[in-house]
Amino acid sequence: MNRTHGMSQTKLDWVFDAMKQRCLNPDNKDYHNYGGRGIKICDEWLEDSTNFFHWALNNGYREGLSIDRIDNNDNYSPLNCRWTDWKTQANNRNPRKAWISDQARKDSKSGIRGVSFDKSKNVWVAKMQFNHKEVLNGKFERMEDAVKARKETEEKYLINV
Repeated sequence: MNRTHGMSQTKLDWVFDAMKQRCLNPDNKDYHNYGGRGIKICDEWLEDSTNFFHWALNNGYREGLSIDRIDNNDNYSPLNCRWTDWKTQANNRNPRKAWISDQARKDSKSGIRGVSFDKSKNVWVAKMQFNHKEVLNGKFERMEDAVKARKETEEKYLINV
């Protein structure tokens, strides 16, 4: 006898299917960030999707929220998932690979990312943002000092990223 969960063609069913695609389908464009990194869906949800739907409805699911893994290196499971708005989820992602100072734009005069020369003030400027906040905005007479400040700031904020 076939059972139906009554959730077909709902947003929640779409969320569950998208989660499965990211974790189980190597042809999915996002697989490398999920299944390709070893992220799985717990057996409880995979074996019976109604378990996922019940968990979702009893744990804060509503339109406008998306599923978010609390620990981005752990699996989709009741203990590691929550429903959040886009801003919370955007702030809970794995940091991008820390870029190093040696990767600068091709037109960079300093050759160092975040270090430039301000002709109007005749100074070298070192800048850096981390988690959407400016953590360095310094002006220096010598390029070497600007580079040093930029590298020290990178070490402070990116060392364990």
